[in-house]
Amino acid sequence: MSSPVHPSSLVDPATHSPALLELLEEGISRELIEYVVDCVVETVDYAMGRPSSPRRGRSPSRDTEHAKFTAFVTDVLESD
Repeated sequence: MSSPVHPSSLVDPATHSPALLELLEEGISRELIEYVVDCVVETVDYAMGRPSSPRRGRSPSRDTEHAKFTAFVTDVLESD
């Protein structure tokens, strides 16, 4: 018997939009993770009044803290 709760949620899947459920079935690429991390870093830099530095298109080893944050996000997203 299957569970009435989607494994990525704590509520019945019938309450989610079909598009969201379809998106959950897609894999998370390295490029997507790096894009999201870059957006978060840029947003935090802006909120803290730090100068923005172009990060997109550069390797994940651009700096130690950025690489550590990317690894953390990857670990969280890939854990079950």
